[in-house]
Amino acid sequence: MGRNTRTETQEGFSASEIRAYAAMVLVLAAIDVAASILYLTSSERSSGPGPLFGFSQLRWWGLVAAAAVGLAAVARRPPAAATARFDTTLARMAFAGACGIAFFILRSWFINPDGALFPMKFMVDVPAKGFHATHDEMWELYIHSKFWMYANEYFGWSVAQSYQVLSCAAGVVFVFLMLTCCRRLVPLHWPLAFVACVSGGYMQLFFGDVENYTLMTTLVMGYFLASVRAIDGRTSIVYPALLLALALAFHLEAGFLLPSLVYLFVVAFQRGQRFQVAVALTGFALIVAGTLLFFHLQGLPIGDLVAHSQAFGDSGPFRQMLATPSLEYYFQIANLAFLLVPSWVILLALIACRRIPLDAVNVHLVVASAGMTVLVMAWKAQLGVYNDWNLFAMAAVPISLLVWRNVFQVVGAGRVPWPIVAMIALFFAHSYSWVIGNHWS
Repeated sequence: MGRNTRTETQEGFSASEIRAYAAMVLVLAAIDVAASILYLTSSERSSGPGPLFGFSQLRWWGLVAAAAVGLAAVARRPPAAATARFDTTLARMAFAGACGIAFFILRSWFINPDGALFPMKFMVDVPAKGFHATHDEMWELYIHSKFWMYANEYFGWSVAQSYQVLSCAAGVVFVFLMLTCCRRLVPLHWPLAFVACVSGGYMQLFFGDVENYTLMTTLVMGYFLASVRAIDGRTSIVYPALLLALALAFHLEAGFLLPSLVYLFVVAFQRGQRFQVAVALTGFALIVAGTLLFFHLQGLPIGDLVAHSQAFGDSGPFRQMLATPSLEYYFQIANLAFLLVPSWVILLALIACRRIPLDAVNVHLVVASAGMTVLVMAWKAQLGVYNDWNLFAMAAVPISLLVWRNVFQVVGAGRVPWPIVAMIALFFAHSYSWVIGNHWS
């Protein structure tokens, strides 16, 4: 019998896997560079994002950012003493605050057609009712419209300015939660794991995005952190249930994560935590029902939930909410997927090499990622795929956590292979070129 060329170990990638990742990063880098050069030299550059918008984002400032990532990870594993120095709640809070300043300085001025309509809607509804909201985005719109009302009265801010401030503030909380989650999921390499998880273009949400997904996505990040803690037995299942209920009350899109909550209930039930499951279900129902009742009393009738909600077809056949399958549409979706969460390509490699053990955390993230994939593949981008990028941005959160948790689990206590570091740097350059470009647009 010949010796198996694949090294079957709990820790460390095999030589064949490292070669595959090296080839992958070289191919992706070549595509990015070629697509970016073609776009920058195209005579049709001003007419839109281009047919390869998911790959044509590299700019010099992105390469500078990638170089910084590469230099920071040159050791591929920071000394334990250096890591421990920043491994405190106060340090994570300070870092998140610094990120919030960067978010605001580089805030986006790319506003999609829905965002462009918010000033008109707010100026009509806020004076008349004191807020603007729909059943699809209840608390998200309510908080944004209320915040604008006071910010405009006291500081003269526009609707876009008030959105930008809240989106950047949500980003501070998101970064803190992501840091804490990476520390728990990847204890040996959590700083690099954090950089990897935020290397997707979905982070544009927190650079002052003028849309209704930032607050909900921050709550979703809290849901995943609470879920990990609940699976580890460090907290009750009640907390992730309440956080997902809040996220759903902020934006109905969070409903695509409900199967992952059901899985948490099953795990808790199997552990004999039946009382906790009952409390979690009750709390979830009370938050959703209480939100509907509050808005009903404030002038948003519960009866309109079916008639004027996209979740029920928005006064038309539900089929109009779903994507019409075509090669052109899904080619654009593939571009968007690489723009928002480029690490999904690693997920395919992890699956092929059977590097995702089905422990409870992984199963939870797999179920959540599957739910988000259904959203991306089935829900129609009403504004066009590129303009509706933020509709699908939340999908990047569970996919990123799933990919990078398992990558660093394979690495174990060893050094991170150079192709993985190079992949993170490439994704970072690609994504933040787009982010910074949107600031200057």
